[in-house]
Amino acid sequence: MKGRLFLSMLLVFLFITPVFARGMFSENWDPPQVRLIYPTGDEVSLSGQDSLEFKWSKFDGSIIYRDYYDFRLYKGCATLEDNLILKQRIDYDEYSIKVKADLFQDGEVYTWTLRQVYRADGKSDRSYSTFKIIRK
Repeated sequence: MKGRLFLSMLLVFLFITPVFARGMFSENWDPPQVRLIYPTGDEVSLSGQDSLEFKWSKFDGSIIYRDYYDFRLYKGCATLEDNLILKQRIDYDEYSIKVKADLFQDGEVYTWTLRQVYRADGKSDRSYSTFKIIRK
């Protein structure tokens, strides 16, 4: 008897979950943008560093339905395909990425973008930040 009740409840849960997820990602649902923490504007010193760590908020949106983060790094201010120097998928429960310092040139400006991607095709708007590298 308990086994049948459990099986019945499990089947109901499995049928309801996709309906809930579709409702969550309806036309009216707008996934929240990621809040970037570092680097955000100004100059970034890489003197004596072997990498630069990019960090963002742990609190933007529901982790339950998030699939991954889409991280992109561009040389310059324009986020054009020709300026793209790094593109990476980051696990949904990670909130930073380290990029080797060798990728950056002294005095150059870089822009990084990040957006949340959800399992039911929901994507947040991209969050942007531009910064300048110094090696003093």
